[in-house]
Amino acid sequence: MESRSSSAMAADIVGDIQELRQLLHYAKRPRVQSLLSSHISSLQKICIPLEGAFQEKMVCARLKNQERREERRRNRKQHAEARARLTDQERQ
Repeated sequence: MESRSSSAMAADIVGDIQELRQLLHYAKRPRVQSLLSSHISSLQKICIPLEGAFQEKMVCARLKNQERREERRRNRKQHAEARARLTDQERQ
């Protein structure tokens, strides 16, 4: 069995996390969103021990920042949808 470097493993995890985030962006059902978010968090926890090199630390930091931005986008979208529902209810 071939041993892989921590940087190669980190690169794979980063790719997995990015794809999962894309799926999370398109997920509509709360249960699916929760499952994807949970798996993303699990992968990020794996990424932390791989932070042996400066580059890997930077990758993990970028992932955390990207996750925060995605969370803010989701919150803004949810608030906009809630405002739209309220506006629709007021019109009726």
